[in-house]
Amino acid sequence: MLVGLGIAEKYHYEPLSALSEGYKLRVLLVQSLFNNPDILLLDEPTNHLDIISIYWLENYLKNSFKGILIFISHDLAFLNNVATDILDIDYGEIKLYTGNYDNFVQEKQIIAAQKLSEQNFLEKKIENMQAWVDKFRAGTRARQSAA
Repeated sequence: MLVGLGIAEKYHYEPLSALSEGYKLRVLLVQSLFNNPDILLLDEPTNHLDIISIYWLENYLKNSFKGILIFISHDLAFLNNVATDILDIDYGEIKLYTGNYDNFVQEKQIIAAQKLSEQNFLEKKIENMQAWVDKFRAGTRARQSAA
Protein backbone atom coordinates (compact mmCIF):
# COMPACT_ATOMS: atom_id res chain seq x y z
CA MET A 1 0.00 0.00 0.00
CA LEU A 2 2.80 2.40 0.87
CA VAL A 3 4.49 1.79 -2.48
CA GLY A 4 1.15 2.13 -4.26
CA LEU A 5 0.77 5.61 -2.79
CA GLY A 6 4.27 6.58 -3.86
CA ILE A 7 6.26 6.11 -0.65
CA ALA A 8 9.61 4.54 -1.53
CA GLU A 9 10.75 1.55 0.54
CA LYS A 10 13.63 3.51 2.06
CA TYR A 11 11.04 5.57 3.99
CA HIS A 12 8.98 2.62 5.29
CA TYR A 13 10.84 2.38 8.59
CA GLU A 14 11.35 6.08 9.20
CA PRO A 15 9.47 7.68 12.10
CA LEU A 16 6.41 9.62 10.99
CA SER A 17 7.98 12.83 12.34
CA ALA A 18 10.86 12.46 9.85
CA LEU A 19 8.57 12.40 6.81
CA SER A 20 7.35 15.36 4.76
CA GLU A 21 3.79 16.58 5.26
CA GLY A 22 2.74 14.97 1.97
CA TYR A 23 4.19 11.60 3.00
CA LYS A 24 2.60 11.88 6.45
CA LEU A 25 -0.80 12.26 4.80
CA ARG A 26 -0.12 9.25 2.59
CA VAL A 27 0.90 7.15 5.60
CA LEU A 28 -2.30 8.14 7.42
CA LEU A 29 -4.33 7.25 4.32
CA VAL A 30 -2.62 3.84 4.14
CA GLN A 31 -3.29 3.33 7.86
CA SER A 32 -6.98 4.06 7.27
CA LEU A 33 -7.13 1.67 4.31
CA PHE A 34 -5.11 -1.06 6.05
CA ASN A 35 -7.58 -1.18 8.95
CA ASN A 36 -10.32 -2.34 6.53
CA PRO A 37 -13.01 -0.18 8.12
CA ASP A 38 -16.70 -0.86 7.55
CA ILE A 39 -17.13 2.84 6.73
CA LEU A 40 -14.38 5.07 5.37
CA LEU A 41 -14.80 8.85 5.27
CA LEU A 42 -12.26 10.68 3.12
CA ASP A 43 -12.00 14.45 2.73
CA GLU A 44 -10.21 15.44 -0.48
CA PRO A 45 -8.25 12.15 -0.69
CA THR A 46 -6.38 13.12 -3.87
CA ASN A 47 -4.82 16.25 -2.38
CA HIS A 48 -1.02 15.91 -2.22
CA LEU A 49 -1.06 12.78 -4.40
CA ASP A 50 0.64 12.49 -7.77
CA ILE A 51 -1.21 11.03 -10.74
CA ILE A 52 0.23 7.53 -10.25
CA SER A 53 -0.83 7.48 -6.60
CA ILE A 54 -4.30 8.74 -7.53
CA TYR A 55 -4.61 5.96 -10.10
CA TRP A 56 -3.55 3.39 -7.49
CA LEU A 57 -6.04 4.79 -4.95
CA GLU A 58 -8.88 4.73 -7.50
CA ASN A 59 -8.16 1.10 -8.35
CA TYR A 60 -7.84 0.10 -4.71
CA LEU A 61 -11.12 1.76 -3.74
CA LYS A 62 -13.00 0.30 -6.72
CA ASN A 63 -11.58 -3.22 -6.64
CA SER A 64 -10.32 -4.01 -3.13
CA PHE A 65 -12.14 -1.87 -0.59
CA LYS A 66 -15.25 -3.70 0.60
CA GLY A 67 -16.74 -1.20 3.04
CA ILE A 68 -18.89 1.88 2.60
CA LEU A 69 -16.93 4.79 1.15
CA ILE A 70 -18.02 8.37 1.70
CA PHE A 71 -15.76 11.00 0.23
CA ILE A 72 -15.65 14.68 -0.58
CA SER A 73 -13.60 15.72 -3.58
CA HIS A 74 -13.16 18.49 -6.11
CA ASP A 75 -11.24 16.09 -8.36
CA LEU A 76 -13.82 15.44 -11.10
CA ALA A 77 -11.87 12.57 -12.67
CA PHE A 78 -11.65 10.86 -9.26
CA LEU A 79 -15.37 11.44 -8.69
CA ASN A 80 -16.21 9.94 -12.07
CA ASN A 81 -13.92 6.95 -11.60
CA VAL A 82 -14.83 6.05 -8.01
CA ALA A 83 -18.31 7.35 -7.15
CA THR A 84 -21.31 5.09 -7.61
CA ASP A 85 -23.77 7.51 -6.01
CA ILE A 86 -23.72 11.27 -5.38
CA LEU A 87 -25.34 13.01 -2.43
CA ASP A 88 -26.24 16.56 -3.42
CA ILE A 89 -26.77 19.01 -0.57
CA ASP A 90 -28.49 22.05 -2.04
CA TYR A 91 -30.35 24.75 -0.11
CA GLY A 92 -30.81 22.54 2.94
CA GLU A 93 -32.15 19.62 0.90
CA ILE A 94 -30.26 16.35 0.42
CA LYS A 95 -30.90 14.30 -2.71
CA LEU A 96 -29.33 11.01 -3.80
CA TYR A 97 -28.32 10.53 -7.44
CA THR A 98 -27.22 7.13 -8.76
CA GLY A 99 -24.10 7.05 -10.90
CA ASN A 100 -20.89 9.02 -11.13
CA TYR A 101 -20.41 12.79 -11.26
CA ASP A 102 -21.16 13.11 -14.98
CA ASN A 103 -24.46 11.24 -14.49
CA PHE A 104 -25.28 13.56 -11.58
CA VAL A 105 -24.64 16.71 -13.66
CA GLN A 106 -26.72 15.36 -16.55
CA GLU A 107 -29.64 14.39 -14.30
CA LYS A 108 -29.50 17.72 -12.48
CA GLN A 109 -29.65 19.58 -15.83
CA ILE A 110 -32.66 17.51 -16.90
CA ILE A 111 -34.43 18.30 -13.62
CA ALA A 112 -33.63 22.02 -13.99
CA ALA A 113 -35.00 22.01 -17.56
CA GLN A 114 -38.18 20.24 -16.40
CA LYS A 115 -38.67 22.78 -13.60
CA LEU A 116 -38.18 25.66 -16.04
CA SER A 117 -40.66 24.12 -18.47
CA GLU A 118 -43.17 23.64 -15.66
CA GLN A 119 -42.65 27.21 -14.50
CA ASN A 120 -43.17 28.55 -18.04
CA PHE A 121 -46.34 26.44 -18.39
CA LEU A 122 -47.74 27.78 -15.09
CA GLU A 123 -46.88 31.37 -16.00
CA LYS A 124 -48.68 30.96 -19.36
CA LYS A 125 -51.68 29.42 -17.59
CA ILE A 126 -51.81 32.35 -15.14
CA GLU A 127 -51.52 34.77 -18.05
CA ASN A 128 -54.46 33.09 -19.85
CA MET A 129 -56.58 33.08 -16.69
CA GLN A 130 -55.80 36.76 -16.09
CA ALA A 131 -56.79 37.57 -19.68
CA TRP A 132 -60.09 35.72 -19.17
CA VAL A 133 -60.73 37.59 -15.87
CA ASP A 134 -59.92 40.93 -17.52
CA LYS A 135 -62.26 40.13 -20.44
CA PHE A 136 -65.06 39.08 -18.04
CA ARG A 137 -64.56 42.26 -15.99
CA ALA A 138 -64.75 44.42 -19.10
CA GLY A 139 -68.00 42.75 -20.17
CA THR A 140 -69.51 43.18 -16.70
CA ARG A 141 -68.57 46.86 -16.56
CA ALA A 142 -70.05 47.46 -20.02
CA ARG A 143 -73.38 45.91 -18.94
CA GLN A 144 -73.37 47.94 -15.71
CA SER A 145 -72.78 51.16 -17.66
CA ALA A 146 -75.62 50.38 -20.06
CA ALA A 147 -78.04 49.80 -17.19
